[in-house]
Amino acid sequence: MTKSSRFKARLATVALAVGMGVAVSTVPAQAVPLWEVSGYSTDPSYCQYARGLYGYEQTGSQAGYPTYNAGYQLSAYDECDGDGQGSRLQISYKKYSSASGWYTQGWTTIAKSGQTATADLGLVRDVRLRICAYTTARGIFACGSVS
Repeated sequence: MTKSSRFKARLATVALAVGMGVAVSTVPAQAVPLWEVSGYSTDPSYCQYARGLYGYEQTGSQAGYPTYNAGYQLSAYDECDGDGQGSRLQISYKKYSSASGWYTQGWTTIAKSGQTATADLGLVRDVRLRICAYTTARGIFACGSVS
């Protein structure tokens, strides 16, 4: 079993435990810390929010920086249905390429209102998550940190 598949199995186990209402911060036996994370947009209505699990484990280093195997299972919500706004859950991180070194993956939407996103990012660092308000007229705005 690879490190990546062990990490995915631990993430799934903790997701099940949290879904059942069991408070879990680590899984025994080579524990990978997993956190229940959440956050709200900075829109004054505070209708848009995200919550779920995020975790990582240090795996080594590349070009003088530590690398981490990171993953998440996160959902985006909009509590004010019908107000013309939605939510957008976004991620940004740095990834290593043997051809070009470290590069920044800019803000990318991983879930919209009512959706859940799950991923294993592989070897990354400086992972950031945010939840934003969204309208077709304004696009993405009023982003708040998910931590």
